[in-house]
Amino acid sequence: MIGIDTNVLVRYLAQDDPKHSPIAARFLEELSPESPGYITSVVLCETVWVLSRTYKLDRALIVGILDRVLAVESLEFEHVEDVLLAVEDFRASRLGFADCLVFHLTRRAGCVALATFDRDLATRLGARLLS
Repeated sequence: MIGIDTNVLVRYLAQDDPKHSPIAARFLEELSPESPGYITSVVLCETVWVLSRTYKLDRALIVGILDRVLAVESLEFEHVEDVLLAVEDFRASRLGFADCLVFHLTRRAGCVALATFDRDLATRLGARLLS
């Protein structure tokens, strides 16, 4: 197994760099279920941020990209159960992907609540709103 950095995943998804995109594509396409790539939660959050902020992709397109990436058999994901829950919350709300993932990761860690100033996060997912 080999870890994959955000810049590799983004170059593959965006196919916008004549030098690095083909290298990223070759690398990712050579992975297999027996020798998979590993994507951390941080890399997923950074990727969503880059796709939305730099490439100005809308939420629906980003959700579709996440669905496709998560279905790749030659990739493994850190905290995959929480990532899947976060994708569903991201799909169904206006919350940021990172907020959704943080919420589920804190629950998995046994936290009684996620303290936040984000009213939407508290309303939608039941985080504890501080005031």
